Amino acid sequence: MSDSRPVVLVYYPRRGEEYRSLLLERDPTLSLRVCETVEDVKAQIGQIDVLFTSVTLPPSLIHLGKRLRWVQAIGAGVDSFIYKTSFPKGILLSRITVSFGERIAEYVMGYILYVAQHIGEVVSNQTLRRWKAPESGVSLLNGKVLGIMGVGAVGGTVARAADGFGMDVIGLDVLPRELPTVRKTYSLDGLSEFLSQVHYLVICLPLTRQTEGMLGREQFAAMRGDAYVVNVARGAIIKEKELIRALEEGLIKGAILDVFEEEPLPSASPLWTMKSVVVSPHIAGGASPKEMVDFFVANLERFRRGEPLQGVVDLERGF
Repeated sequence: MSDSRPVVLVYYPRRGEEYRSLLLERDPTLSLRVCETVEDVKAQIGQIDVLFTSVTLPPSLIHLGKRLRWVQAIGAGVDSFIYKTSFPKGILLSRITVSFGERIAEYVMGYILYVAQHIGEVVSNQTLRRWKAPESGVSLLNGKVLGIMGVGAVGGTVARAADGFGMDVIGLDVLPRELPTVRKTYSLDGLSEFLSQVHYLVICLPLTRQTEGMLGREQFAAMRGDAYVVNVARGAIIKEKELIRALEEGLIKGAILDVFEEEPLPSASPLWTMKSVVVSPHIAGGASPKEMVDFFVANLERFRRGEPLQGVVDLERGF
């Protein structure tokens, strides 16, 4: 780029100073501004070149960046910036593309084992000093079909983990590709055939206009009655009310949910108390600020040199 020292603004509520410290440790010469409130961002965004930001930033503020050339999101999902809103033309948008896969794969396999081995029931029996095996017996993962919707970087890592347990892995993707640990990858047109086979359905798709509400009653009815849905992507990909009805009616057996249409999940939601549902507070893909900073600093060096950035988002596709 013509400007070798772009002005960088970091926005992250309650953790801004932590990001400041990590960034200046990596590059003490960085021209850096740190904001922890939307009001501060609004006051300064007209004077910066690069925005390193939490995805909680209101997307309307990005349009106020008169000098802004690049937005690096702190996270893998950027739907808050481009879903149901426009992103300014001429500004690059990139997302973090490393470190989430391993964490999410461990979350997925950990909670699948939790339900397959009836760990909750075992622990409950322990607290009661009750020597009793799980009523329905444990379920081996070996040979079970695990279906992954979205076989990208995260989905591919989940596939490798599941393959290690001897699971039969199939995939579904907007852009089908071959992977050594995935027996077959379907296009979106093959959704019904894909769903009919899976014992565990893992959702790793980005939220786009194409994937919003992709799973509803019709899709749950196409699944096995003993299937579990595992959502580690975005809540709006599932029609939540229809999922609840499908669980109540026994169309599917259960769900492991880390993301929801509304977060935090309202206390009145039936999902909290459904015996066959595991609720976690959007923790599957948590990464440390240091990992986010390492990715950003490497991309910033590319930006300064005028080289292609990692994780650039295709605004038309939404990821």
